Amino acid sequence: MRWPAKLAAQISYLAGGIASGDFAPTRQQLEVRQLLGQQLRTSRTRFDQLVAQDLAQFNALLKQKNIGNVVVGTP
Repeated sequence: MRWPAKLAAQISYLAGGIASGDFAPTRQQLEVRQLLGQQLRTSRTRFDQLVAQDLAQFNALLKQKNIGNVVVGTP
């Protein structure tokens, strides 16, 4: 669970560095942005898969035990 938080911190740090500069982002900053963007997309895909597949299976198990479901809401 720590890795996504670290990713968010890295994105925030990069955004702060770019926002505080007087010039356009450097090539290195753009490369890091691309790498972090790919990591974010991968993390989101894995999360979506977890919610779509694993959570459904987990809820089926809970139903067998007469326990309430885990519900994922959207903001």
